[in-house]
Amino acid sequence: MNKRITTSEVSQKRTRLKQLFAESLFVRLFLFLADFFYKKIKYSKIAQLLSSQSESRSLYDNSLTRQFVSRFWFKPKTRLLIKNKIQFTVENSFFYKLYIKSVNYLLAAKVRIYGTVLFVYGFCAASIGLIKTFVAVSVDDDYFLFAQGIVLLFVGIIFAISKSDMGTMLSGSRVIRFFVEKIVGYKTDKLIRPAVSENTLIPMLVGFLLGISSMFVDPLYVVIGFFAFIYLSVVFTVPEFGVFVTLFFVPFFPTLLLCAQILLVFVAYFCKAIRGKRSVRFTNLDIFVVIFAIILFFGGLVSSSVSTSLPAVCVFVCFMLTYFVVVNLVKTAELLKKLLFGMSVSLFLCAFIGVWQNFFGIADTTWTDVDMFSEIETRVVSTFENPNVFGEYLIMLLPMMLALFLIEKSIEKRGVFTLAFGVGCLALIFTWSRGAWLGFLISMVLYLIVVNKRSIAVYLLGLAALPLAYPFFPESIRSRIESIGNMADSSTSYRVHIWEATWNMLQDWWATGIGVGVGAFREIYPSYSLAGIETAPHSHNLFFQIFIELGIVGLIAFFAVIIVAARKCCSYLAHGSQRETKLISSAALVGLIAILAQGLTDHVWYNYRIFLMFWIVLSIMSVSIDISSYEDKRTDDVESYVTGGQNEKAETSI
Repeated sequence: MNKRITTSEVSQKRTRLKQLFAESLFVRLFLFLADFFYKKIKYSKIAQLLSSQSESRSLYDNSLTRQFVSRFWFKPKTRLLIKNKIQFTVENSFFYKLYIKSVNYLLAAKVRIYGTVLFVYGFCAASIGLIKTFVAVSVDDDYFLFAQGIVLLFVGIIFAISKSDMGTMLSGSRVIRFFVEKIVGYKTDKLIRPAVSENTLIPMLVGFLLGISSMFVDPLYVVIGFFAFIYLSVVFTVPEFGVFVTLFFVPFFPTLLLCAQILLVFVAYFCKAIRGKRSVRFTNLDIFVVIFAIILFFGGLVSSSVSTSLPAVCVFVCFMLTYFVVVNLVKTAELLKKLLFGMSVSLFLCAFIGVWQNFFGIADTTWTDVDMFSEIETRVVSTFENPNVFGEYLIMLLPMMLALFLIEKSIEKRGVFTLAFGVGCLALIFTWSRGAWLGFLISMVLYLIVVNKRSIAVYLLGLAALPLAYPFFPESIRSRIESIGNMADSSTSYRVHIWEATWNMLQDWWATGIGVGVGAFREIYPSYSLAGIETAPHSHNLFFQIFIELGIVGLIAFFAVIIVAARKCCSYLAHGSQRETKLISSAALVGLIAILAQGLTDHVWYNYRIFLMFWIVLSIMSVSIDISSYEDKRTDDVESYVTGGQNEKAETSI
C-alpha cells in the first residue's frame, strides 16, 4: 500500500531544495559576484556625484540666479496684493460673469427645455432637408440633413419626458458620476444648481433659429460645437483633466490637434494661477528646461531656413509647455497614478494595434532590407508612421508599466499593467527596430538593478548561458541581431555615411548651428554629403542633430538637462524613503536612457509626438520625486509657490 504524502511534507521538501540551491557553490559564486559589482557601482565616484544630497538646494542658493530673483522679485506681501487684485478683476469682469451665468443656467435648466430646443431644431432641419430634396436639386447633403433632423427630433422627444434638471440628472447617472469623479476629478454634487424659472417661448425660439441656421451650418457641427463648449468648461474648471486627455491621446492625435490641446490646458492653468487657484513653482531642473527651450526658440529665429524652422520651433516650444503644466498641476500621488493608469491603457491600445498589424495587416517591406531580411514580411507601425518611431514610443513607457505592476496591489489594475507590458513587448519585437531593442535591453538591465541588486547575479548567469541559448533563437531575430554594425546592411551604411557628412558640417557650424528643423538641414547638407547619399532629412543621431541645429551651446544645455534630471533621480534613490516613488522615478529615468541610447543611431525627435513624450516622461520623473519630497518634509524649491497655494482649497465655483 502506497504511503500518502501530506502537504506539509511536500512543503518541507521544497524548502530543503531551495536551501540546497541557495547554498550551492554555483549560486553563492554568482551572488558574491553580484554583491561585488553592486558595491563597485554604488561607491564609484560617478554614483556618489549623482546621488549627492546637495542636488539642488546648495547649488541654487549660491547661484547668480537666486541673487537676481531675491533682488528683483516682488516681496511676499506685494505678491499677495497683486494676486488679489488680479483675482478680483477677473472674477468681476463681464465675460467671466457671463460665462458663469451660462454654465449655471445650462446645469439648472430642466431636461425638457433641452428637449424643446432639440425637437424644434430637428423639426426645422428635417423640413429644410426634405424641401431641398424634393423641391430643389437633390444632393446627398440634403438627405443627410433630413436624417440629422429626424435624429434630433426623436432625441428631443426623449428629453421632453424627463422632469429632472440637467445637473441632477448628470449627478444621478452612475456612468457620468464615475467619469466625472474618477476621471475628471470633480465632485458631482457641484453640478447641481438652484432651479430656474421655465419659459417655453425662449427654448422654442432658440430651436427655431438653430433650425434656420441648418440652411448654412450642418447640425452635426452645431452639436460638436456644443460638446466642445462643455469640454472647454471642464478643462477650465479642472485643468488636471486636460492633462489626462493630453497624455492619453498622444499616440492617437495628430500634431496640430495636440498643439491645440496643450495650449488649451496651458491657458486654463494660467487662468487658474493668476486667480490664485493653482500654484507656480520652479526647481533647478525646471530652470535648465527653460534655458533649453529659449535656445531652441532662438534656433528657429536665426536659422538658415527661417520659413521652415519657425513652424517647427513653435511646435517644439508648445510641446515643451506640457512639462511645466504637468509639474505644476500634478501635486498628489493619486492624480499621478491616475495619469499613469490612463497612459497604460493608451499604451495597450497602441501596442494591440501593432500586434494586430503583424498578424492581420498587409505585408509591407518599405522599412526592411529585403536582400538581408527576406524572412521579415512586415514591420509594424501602429498609429505612427514609422516602425522605429513606434519602437521609440514603446521603450520610453514600458519600464513604467513594469513599475506600476510592482506597485499596484489591486488585481484588476495589475492585470491592465500586465497586459500593457506584455502586449507592448510583443509589439516591440514586431517593430524589428534594432535600436529600440538595444535601448529597451539597456533600460531593463538598469531598472532591475534598481529594483533588486541581486539582479546582477541573474545577468551574469544569463551571459554564461547565452552561448547555449542563442542557437535556439528564431532565425529572424538572430539575423537581425547579427546585422548590427554590418556595413552590408543598407540601413547601417546609409547612417554611417550621413554621420560622416554631418561631422564635416560640424567643422563649420559647431559654434552657431544651422538652425532648427528639416528644412535647414536639407538646405546645408548637400554641400557636405558623400557620393550616393546626396539627400537626407536629418543626421540619424539625436546628439549630432542637436549639435548641428543649436551649436555647442544648445548641446551643452541639453546635456545639462539630462545630468540634472539624472542627479535629481539618483539623489532620491539614495536618500528617499518611499518605495513607490523610487520605482516610478527610476522607471521614467531608464525610459529616458533607453530613448537616448536609440538616439545614438537615429534622430528620435524627428517625430513631434516622440519629442512630446520625451518631456512628458521627464516631467513624470520630476513630479513623482517632488510629490514624495513634499510628503516627507514640507520644503520649498526656487521661490516655491510664487502665487501662494493657500487659496487652492478655497475654490468652490467654476
